[in-house]
Amino acid sequence: MSSTPDIPTLLAGYRIERELGRGGMGRVYEAEHVHLQRRLALKVLAPHLAEDESFRERFVRESRLLAAIDHPNIIPIFDAGEADGLLYIAMRYVDGEDLKALIEREGGLDPAHAVSIVAQIGDALDAAHARELVHRDVKPANILLDEPTQRIFLTDFGLARRVRGDGMSAEGLFLGTIDYAAPEQIEGRSVGSSVDVYALGCVLHECLTGKPPFPKETDVAVVHAHLIDAPPRVTATRPELSTALDEVVARALAKSADDRFATCGELAQAARAALGGAPPSIVAAPVRVDEAAAAPPTEGPAPSTLPVDATPFVGREADAELLCERLAREDARMVTLSGPGGTGKTRLAVEVARRLEQLFPEGTFFIDLSPVFDPVAVEPRIAEALGVEEVSPGDVGAALRLRVRGERLLLVLDNFEQVLPAAPVVAELLDAGAGMKVLATSRSPLRLRGEYEYQVPPLRVPRRGTGDVEAALGSPAVQLFVDRARAVRSDFELTADNLDAVVDVCAGVDGLPLAIELAAAWMKLLTPNEVLARFEQRLELLTGGGRDLPSRHQTLRGAIDWSHELLEPDAQLLMSRLAVFSHGWTLAAAEAVAADSQDPLGVVEGLSSLADASLVRRLEVAAGESRFAMLQTIQEYALYRLIERGEVEDVRRRHAEYFAGLAEQAEPELVGPDQDAWLRKLDDETANLRTALRWSLESGELAPGLRIAGALPRFWSIRGHMPEGRAWLELALGQPADVPAAIRARALFASGYAALGLGDFGAALQRFEEALRLFRELDDARGVAQCLAQLGWLATTRDDHERAVSVSQESLTLARDLGDKRTASVALSNLAEIAAADGGWDEATRLFEEALELRRAVGDRRNVANALLNLGRTELARGDHERAAAVLKEGLELAVELDDTWSISVGLSALAQTALQQGDARQARTLLAEALDTARKRGDRRLVAACLQTAAATAAADEDYARAARVWGAADALRQELGASLSPAERAVERVSLAPVRAALGDTEFQQEHASGRALELDDAIALALDTRR
Repeated sequence: MSSTPDIPTLLAGYRIERELGRGGMGRVYEAEHVHLQRRLALKVLAPHLAEDESFRERFVRESRLLAAIDHPNIIPIFDAGEADGLLYIAMRYVDGEDLKALIEREGGLDPAHAVSIVAQIGDALDAAHARELVHRDVKPANILLDEPTQRIFLTDFGLARRVRGDGMSAEGLFLGTIDYAAPEQIEGRSVGSSVDVYALGCVLHECLTGKPPFPKETDVAVVHAHLIDAPPRVTATRPELSTALDEVVARALAKSADDRFATCGELAQAARAALGGAPPSIVAAPVRVDEAAAAPPTEGPAPSTLPVDATPFVGREADAELLCERLAREDARMVTLSGPGGTGKTRLAVEVARRLEQLFPEGTFFIDLSPVFDPVAVEPRIAEALGVEEVSPGDVGAALRLRVRGERLLLVLDNFEQVLPAAPVVAELLDAGAGMKVLATSRSPLRLRGEYEYQVPPLRVPRRGTGDVEAALGSPAVQLFVDRARAVRSDFELTADNLDAVVDVCAGVDGLPLAIELAAAWMKLLTPNEVLARFEQRLELLTGGGRDLPSRHQTLRGAIDWSHELLEPDAQLLMSRLAVFSHGWTLAAAEAVAADSQDPLGVVEGLSSLADASLVRRLEVAAGESRFAMLQTIQEYALYRLIERGEVEDVRRRHAEYFAGLAEQAEPELVGPDQDAWLRKLDDETANLRTALRWSLESGELAPGLRIAGALPRFWSIRGHMPEGRAWLELALGQPADVPAAIRARALFASGYAALGLGDFGAALQRFEEALRLFRELDDARGVAQCLAQLGWLATTRDDHERAVSVSQESLTLARDLGDKRTASVALSNLAEIAAADGGWDEATRLFEEALELRRAVGDRRNVANALLNLGRTELARGDHERAAAVLKEGLELAVELDDTWSISVGLSALAQTALQQGDARQARTLLAEALDTARKRGDRRLVAACLQTAAATAAADEDYARAARVWGAADALRQELGASLSPAERAVERVSLAPVRAALGDTEFQQEHASGRALELDDAIALALDTRR
């Protein structure tokens, strides 16, 4: 990336690639999330403005405003926060350009294109206005055009404010861009949504003419024109356009807000009408219609057999808009909506067809194929719907093709999945009727040339636990639930008390509209919490759909039954066996666990059938390996089928054995050059690993579970899963079972590693000693060397230098004989710690550097980060703060790349100590808060103790001596409880900071405060450490 001195290359887990643009408040960068590898745009508040509380508040407010509006034309945000003293917002990356660049390149745009852009942005602004938000800076530079999807986005809500006021700006202060500012905005008067209507009118003028409405030489002249001059005529620049567009722009740019359009949607509707085109139904959900696809107005309504909607259209606005745009294109002949039963394919298809009726003057025809099971009967069914009579026996096809020739009509073919062999009939009709289009719904695509398949996704469900009712109502899933709940109980309200239960219900049915409607119907009798409590049997609960619906849509089980019965027996068998996976599986896993022993190669074909039937989804590909999953509701149905077959235990055993093998395969890779890829693989399989562990414990077949646990301690450490892993290990190791000694030895080592990672040094010592005895009995030299290395480190924490040197030297000798560089590096690090504790700084540095080289040689990036942190802490302890800071930052950056929570917490803590010793108490507090939070979440009490000591030193630097003494007491008590001594770095902190505290308080008061701190509970001690009020 181009160098930016005040912005790091890695910020809050995002790798910054390049600068995209800059403005008065900050810069926008193209970035990538290090762990998710997702490309996005990162907006960063300019560092010099971060010191200004008003700018900080405005920037934070922008992130909250964006998060509160869920609209397909408003740029979505993924994350926001503060890191390294910088405020940031992570949002969608738009792969294209802004409208300003397009206009500068092309001049005046095609009128239909210009109006389509304005209509989409108008719809976004009206959504913001509905939440009482005014943008105040609508202009071409804030309108982004995404090239791959052709979607339009409104961005930069940095100047937005609530109509009722938010205290961010007062009357008399102008905020905005002069070329697009309404008179009342320029004059500093209170503003409402009409200023955005005015600005959108300016944008429409610029789209059509290539210039803003008042292009003057000075800002003063532009201001005068906005206040005094009459709105310019579009036809003065483009005389070929309709004068009706002049009237639209003139009304939008009226000097008085009362004389403008009431909404941005009205402006867009008027602009479309001025073009002589689209009716209000299309304007309400704007679509871009190519001129070639636009039909001239017809006299009277076009024929239509679309069914009457019994319920409001809720939650699918973005899908409907995208499909309208796709189907209206000249080159689009056929669109198929696919997805599992209950996703709302039919309702969406009817809505899209209704919005596009005016494009098909010869009619829009809805043809329900659900009663048709014979593909031969499809052609007569379509002919009947179109009023075609058979002219001679067997000649329906010819008559039908003659009927559609030269006609502009739309066929909506509903439920095509059961008559897929009739797909050639559709192809023949499309060939015969050049003006005809087809919109089909099917759980499987028709696989015709030119077919555009749109997989209808489940409705988006918001995160639970936010407590934000208004934001939740912006979620399509919650909107649908509330709408249908009110249909059966008019006084139903979404409140802070029932919000999480409603969200959990929607998530528990995978956001499937049918299932949400069935769940909402229970609001007549039950509360959301009561429905949620009965979700273990959700397929039995979710019944009672409308009697006027097809039977398959009256229960969720019926909807899935319909798809299941259309499968071949082999695919039905595969589907049931795949139910044992959790959160997805790979092809290799499916072949190992779910394959039929008679036909192991049939899994690929079976997965293809299940995917075609929308019963299995193919997830995003990671590291070149495909991954598949089922929705929870479908998986529950499949599990019932597996139980019926009597295969549950056998398939679960195969599942556990497969993942035991995968864990053992991963173990050596986690300390090698491919550890990043294997960490991501284990991340993907965490739910499956947990499922296998649970089955192993519940079934009493402990060997597969202990194999998994024995192989995963480093993964647990890196990802912060140590408490969970240790709890499982203790349960399993406490069970009487006949387990091979080699498996038990690895599990004991893993248990010791987990206890050590959580700061329980006594338990760790016991487990490593037990494992060492077993490894010696097994003559497993590698296991012996690994245990000795860990025991050596534990001895250093107790200041038992003699034993630490003895066992570490023995481990080092064994490891060198075996060529085990990683274990040798651990032993060397132990010896370095001892040298540092004895004041041998040069020797400590040499040994740490030797350990670092060994880790670099094996490509163990996680332990390279750890070695850098060890080296940095040594330099800190010896007083070389500059070198310490450089080495620690290098180690921390590597830890962040790996998402290694242990190394991250160690690095943050050490950098906090460094900042403190360099006199930067503010930076120390910031780093310390993050380090403490990470260590607490990990359950790492030893590191919490180190952080508490640094917090005490920070309080001392702030001359808050009483608090410093109390926090010091808490740190000493925790370290004593763990049986750990001070590290060299901690001794250096104590040497510098403790004496001033004693001197300021005197011995008596110091002892009282210190004793008070020793008596604190851990959570209270952490809260005290982070309390910077003085």
